[in-house]
Amino acid sequence: MAATTIGTVGTWGVASAETGLLIETIKWDFAFRGEKPVLNEDGETVGVALYDELCTITLSALVSTTSAFAGDIGAALTVTNTTPSHMSDTNGKIVTKSISRTHAIEDFNRVEITAMLYPLITA
Repeated sequence: MAATTIGTVGTWGVASAETGLLIETIKWDFAFRGEKPVLNEDGETVGVALYDELCTITLSALVSTTSAFAGDIGAALTVTNTTPSHMSDTNGKIVTKSISRTHAIEDFNRVEITAMLYPLITA
């Protein structure tokens, strides 16, 4: 059931469900892989080149019993939730980098997926 909000509040919850997962959190970390400073004669930074924009996506979820997540590392990952526009291009290929599964005696089966958005890879 959706939350009832009163007054001025922020955005609540996760926008969309993900296939095979009961999503708890989804996190996007935006960064440049490379940085090259320009130094003056005193060794002080007077300019910088930032390059190779990447976005690491981390999903934490319960494993659905009706259509369980079955992704593979190194494979493309379809993410239903829209990547926020915090870099020049949020299109491209999302590749699964790691999958962590947890089964516990008194808890639901969980999965944590880490993937990388490569904005210039489209095939």
